[in-house]
Amino acid sequence: MSADNKKVAFITGVTGQDGSYLAEFLLAKGYVVHGLVRRNSDFTSRRVDPILFAENFFTHYGDVIDSSSLYGLLARIQPDEVYNLAAQSHVGVSFMTAGPFIARRPGRGRTSRSGSESGRG
Repeated sequence: MSADNKKVAFITGVTGQDGSYLAEFLLAKGYVVHGLVRRNSDFTSRRVDPILFAENFFTHYGDVIDSSSLYGLLARIQPDEVYNLAAQSHVGVSFMTAGPFIARRPGRGRTSRSGSESGRG
């Protein structure tokens, strides 16, 4: 809890639809809310515009795949609750840039003891 006994929440993906609604909800319940904002050249704040300058709302630039900066941020904030709502911002782009987030399998069949992909060998 914060110094004034308010619960502290940390939300990744706070500028997304779900993250912004959750931030508004928690602020209305009296929480101190910290949100992780992905660092890019086009900070889109329209979803958090209504709360962007609220007294108990704070944004932090970062990336969920940068574990050392994320750990440091969590150590400084010391949240009571963590909500991980970070996601790709565009479905089409997410398939083209899946990178380390999707495991790729060479075949769809199961491998039998003989090593064939069909399982019949």
